[in-house]
Amino acid sequence: MTKEIKPKATLSLFCAGGGGINLGSHFENAEVRDGQATLEVTYVDTSMSNLHNGIDRKRAAIIEGVDGSGKVRKENAGVISESIKKILLDHPPGDLSIVVYTGIGGSGSVFGPLLHSELLSRGDQVISIIIGGEESAMATDNTVDTLKTLDAISQKRGKNVVFAYQHNDPNTTRSEVDAHVHTTIASLAVLASRQNDELDTRDIYNWINFSEIDRLDFEPALVRLRVFDHDSAVEGAQDYDVISVASLLNSPSVSPPGWHPDYSATGYCNLKAITGEEQEGLHYLLTHDVDKIYNYIAEVQSKIQERKSARKGVKRYANKGEADDNGLVL
Repeated sequence: MTKEIKPKATLSLFCAGGGGINLGSHFENAEVRDGQATLEVTYVDTSMSNLHNGIDRKRAAIIEGVDGSGKVRKENAGVISESIKKILLDHPPGDLSIVVYTGIGGSGSVFGPLLHSELLSRGDQVISIIIGGEESAMATDNTVDTLKTLDAISQKRGKNVVFAYQHNDPNTTRSEVDAHVHTTIASLAVLASRQNDELDTRDIYNWINFSEIDRLDFEPALVRLRVFDHDSAVEGAQDYDVISVASLLNSPSVSPPGWHPDYSATGYCNLKAITGEEQEGLHYLLTHDVDKIYNYIAEVQSKIQERKSARKGVKRYANKGEADDNGLVL
């Protein structure tokens, strides 16, 4: 008997702004293994300067007539908003869309949430991957406002807004953050592949949209995604209030961790053959502990504001009347 060949799913990776483009370009010529979704990468920005030589320009959607946002989110918010529908018309989403961007800059932190919002409005399955930071007052403010935006989108769309989060801080290198993002994307390509036994498209839908299941009685909300390998999941199983979890296990002989979530879906696949690593399972946790991120960033923001408020007025060293029309004091 010939084994049935399952149709492979498509994962659309929308890389927004300079940070998103840098992260997504890692997958430009990546090998797609059996057991992974086909990856289609699209780059969106307000500037050509972030498109380095290794990027296929056909995959790029760059707004004409502007040249970056200079980390000011409102600088190009209007033209970005007007571009979203055309971007999705020219680069249609796949079975699952991932929007990757930083909450730090001025373009990606506007493009990313607006793409997420529009995809939700169409009924598409979408997850954001965000990098926040605290390297400056503006970076901190932008990160806070990005999280607020995602919460507002959840309320306006009446849908869960699911996002994974990494943070730039003095104790974490950029390469470490980038590696976490790359691993998350690759792991989602396995989960959404449609190649897994006993895990179908509706399971993925319910995993993301658990608030739509009447008996669970959840309001749509901002929801955090974490991805763990099996050993890490077992060690930290009690550390998280897991609402919804999707798991991929090597076989039914592997026991899932004891989270007792409100919703769970489990599939089976040969993870070693797909990932090249020895592991018994991958677990995709959805939780409501967004406040751990938001409260930390808001506290940093508050400390920066206190420092700014404590500054004295500008100290002047010249009397304006001493200077000529050119400003020369002679």
